[in-house]
Amino acid sequence: MNANIDESNAPSPKPSRTWVSYTQAGNLRMQLGQSEAARTFYRQALVIAEQLIRQGILQYQKPTIIHLYIASCNNLADSCQVLGAYLEAETSLLKGHSTAIALMNNDSLPLSIRQEAYCGLRRAFAHLAGFYTQTQQTEALTEIMMQTKTQGQRFVENLTL
Repeated sequence: MNANIDESNAPSPKPSRTWVSYTQAGNLRMQLGQSEAARTFYRQALVIAEQLIRQGILQYQKPTIIHLYIASCNNLADSCQVLGAYLEAETSLLKGHSTAIALMNNDSLPLSIRQEAYCGLRRAFAHLAGFYTQTQQTEALTEIMMQTKTQGQRFVENLTL
């Protein structure tokens, strides 16, 4: 389990200090083996990320904000998984995945936001696929693979039209 602020080489948005503080506190608790405390901090970080994504998308100013949101979903899922709260972990991961798809497919948003959502979808899928593999949910893994592939292909095809 790796709960980090920046999980990939994706462009880094300028996160709020509050989000960073909650995420760092969660990361520290995870390193200390205090998963329940980490989950509490990660839940707080996710609330902040949800606010940031709404503001960033509405103002069309922060296309990379999706990455903070997905990192928050992934971090919360990691702490839940350690605690054996698999349903909450899966719910968090699916939330990140579905949000990325919704933003990616929203034709009223600028292309920059939709492209970042596409990158975010790849990150969300990777974490979700790892979860389904680890929990041996092959049917769910197959379903999410097909959904991600279909949505990704549709997005790329619409770009070329």
